[in-house]
Parts: sequence; C-alpha cells; structure tokens
Amino acid sequence: VILIAHPIPATPEITVSQKEFCEGSSTTLTSPAATGNQWYKDGNPIQDANQQTYIATESGKYTLVVTLNNCSSLVSDALVLIAHPIPATPEITVSQKEFCEGSSTTLTSPAATGNQWYKDGNPIQDANQQTYIATESGKYTLVVTINNCASLVSDALVLIAHPIPATPEITVSQKEFC
Repeated sequence: VILIAHPIPATPEITVSQKEFCEGSSTTLTSPAATGNQWYKDGNPIQDANQQTYIATESGKYTLVVTLNNCSSLVSDALVLIAHPIPATPEITVSQKEFCEGSSTTLTSPAATGNQWYKDGNPIQDANQQTYIATESGKYTLVVTINNCASLVSDALVLIAHPIPATPEITVSQKEFC
C-alpha cells in the first residue's frame, strides 16, 4: 500500500483591483490558485464562487480557502471591501431665476462639499463650493461627488440675465414755450 501525504495548500493571499468602489459598480478579487477556490463573504461561502476571480458588488469581509487533493488551506486574511453609496441627485435652490445684467443670483447645493457646478453642460472652473454666484444667463447644473462616487446630474436650472434698457434720451419739440 502506497500512502501519499498531500501538502496543505499555502494560505492564499487575495489581490484586489480596488478596496473601495461605488454601489452599482464592482471590484475584482483574484486568488493565487487557478483551481480549488471557494470565496466567502462575512464568513459564509458564496454559492458558485469557485473561480480564480470573483466579482464583488457589495461591502463586506471577503476571504478565500483553496482546496487541492482534498486538502484545504487555512482561511486567507479578510479583505474588507466598501461599496460607497451614490450621492442623491442634488436639487439646486436659487435666490432668483431672473435678474438684471450686472447683477447676480446665488445657487445653493444641498451638499457642503464635493460640488461641481456646470453652465450649459460645461464644468465651471473652480466652482466647487456649496454656493455659486451666477452672473450670466444659461442652464446651470450640479454634480455632487462623495468618496469618488458621483451623483446623477441635477435638473437644469435656467437663469435669465435681462439686459438693462438703454438710458433713455428725451426729445423735445421745443425747449421754450408759453
């Protein structure tokens, strides 16, 4: 009788494309072993997750066990993944939608940070504060980014800067009369 003592596979080390990502997105976990993989999330085996790579779409603690010749490795170190929520679509508030040229109106974001203001679909340079002072007509929108996750674009807010009428010139038929 020949007995074969198979070695226990080395404890696997998981590699990951990114530990933090946005909800609705994913990250790829990779095992050093081509076969015999079983992926776990929060200590529970993930059904049908036995390939060399696993596409994770949720936050959690991910681990891996590799089994070769019916011998299982120790459980890998836990890899903590964070799926950050996408910020809510911002709703712009405005002091007034119509104003006179040479004047302005204030646009306000619901978010204190992570703002990017746009005019006519183009980002406004250095316009990343909670408020933006608009001095021109146009369609203004806003995107809020938190933890590298961007919101959907806000509804467009149409502003109108009315021209100031020309200074009137009075004409008179005669400057002196009885």
